[in-house]
Amino acid sequence: MKGILKWFSVALLFTACSPQPKQEVDVCRAIVVPEANGLIRGAKMGMTQEELKAVESGTLVAESDSLLFYQAGFVIDDTVNANVFYSFDSFGLFEIQLDLYRVQTKWPSDQLKDLDRCFTSAFGEYDSLGSTKRWTTISGSNSVIEISLGLELDQDDKPFLSLNFLEPLDDRF
Repeated sequence: MKGILKWFSVALLFTACSPQPKQEVDVCRAIVVPEANGLIRGAKMGMTQEELKAVESGTLVAESDSLLFYQAGFVIDDTVNANVFYSFDSFGLFEIQLDLYRVQTKWPSDQLKDLDRCFTSAFGEYDSLGSTKRWTTISGSNSVIEISLGLELDQDDKPFLSLNFLEPLDDRF
C-alpha cells in the first residue's frame, strides 16, 4: 500500500509540474467586450456621460463636459493597459479612442489578424489607409461610424495599438 501511495504521489507531482497547454485567448472579446451590448466596451454613440459611466468598468482618471478618460487593464498573454477616451458634444458620445499598450512584448501579428477578422466579421471589408485599416458601420441615428485600427508609436517610441470609433457630424451641422 505504501508503494502505491508513493507512486501516486510521484504521478500527481509530475502532473502538477508538467507545462499546461497555453489557453487560446479571444483578443477581440478581451478588447471589444461584446457581451456589454454596445459598439465597444458597452458604449453606444449618442450616450450621455452618465449613461457611459454606468457601463464602463475601467477607472475614471479625468472628466470634463466633453471628455471622459478611463484606464483599464486586462490580460491576454501579456498584460494590456488601455487608455480609453470618450468624447462628447451636445448630441452625446461621438468618438471613442482606445490606446492599447502591451506591458512586456510587442503586438504579435496573429493577434492583430484576430482583430482584423473580428472587425471584418462585424463590419465587412476594410479600406487601407497606409498602415491603418478602416471599417464603417451605421449608427442608431442612421449616420456613418468610422472605425480605424493601426499600430502607432507614442512620444517615447513605444508601440501601441490605436483603435478609434468616430461618428462625424453631418455636413448640415
